[in-house]
Amino acid sequence: MTFYQELQLSSTGSKQLIKNTTDKKEKRRHILIYNFKVYLVMVFCVAVVTLYSKLTGSENSVVGVTVLLAVLVLRQADFGIKTTHGLLSIAGIFGILIAGPRLSNMLSPIPAFFVNVFCIMLLMILGCHNVIMYNHSTFVLGYLLLLGYDVTGAEYIKRVEGLAVGMVLCMFIFYKNQKNRPYRRTFHSDRGWAYQMGAYSSVLKENKIFQSMSRKGNCYDNSVMETFFGRLKTEIYYGFETEYSSFNAFAVAIEEYIKYYNNRRIQKKTKWMPPVKYREASMCLG
Repeated sequence: MTFYQELQLSSTGSKQLIKNTTDKKEKRRHILIYNFKVYLVMVFCVAVVTLYSKLTGSENSVVGVTVLLAVLVLRQADFGIKTTHGLLSIAGIFGILIAGPRLSNMLSPIPAFFVNVFCIMLLMILGCHNVIMYNHSTFVLGYLLLLGYDVTGAEYIKRVEGLAVGMVLCMFIFYKNQKNRPYRRTFHSDRGWAYQMGAYSSVLKENKIFQSMSRKGNCYDNSVMETFFGRLKTEIYYGFETEYSSFNAFAVAIEEYIKYYNNRRIQKKTKWMPPVKYREASMCLG
């Protein structure tokens, strides 16, 4: 692996690489590259905040921190939706960061509380399409920083300008990284081992494959697959384990079951039709 390739690894990927390397010389090299990457990020962070402080004034140094957090998240994030819709989400996020804190600080405590709750909920909705990225917590932190360091008058105008520049920068970075993504690949897992393994999650993330759930109890977008996996295991695996002589034999059985499930297996929720027939009937009715 080249020096540049190692710099592109996520923190989890770098740590896993160091852990798995047995050669002491290679391990030292990986550790040095990882530390260099950490210091490089620190220098970049200080430079961005310093630049924003110079351009927008010391009262708006928090704008630099907010934009920096957004850049660090969005340079690798993929909302899991169309790229154009992702750009609209970024615009909505920065619109809330511009207007929400200022509006809240203009109101009395009780109305301000409801404004803050509403804005934070919107940030969580707009920034949390792909829950494993934890985008929402980063944007909420930015909102709270802007809320705590409020400015008015000419300083607020500079704040709006600084956030607008940050929005354009984030949109450019996001579009550059996502414009050629042909489709969304989702990894559907049955139980929790897949999202508990840091190395496995890192490999999925680096290949832009999305995990369908983030943590135990929050697998709403995985409920259809949970149901399917349960039926598959009940109908062709439990009690039949010894009938499969090899992994390939089991893989063939799964492929045949999927064809059977889609084309011949009737269900009450599909009005006693196989899923394919039910879909065709629905399209005709539509």
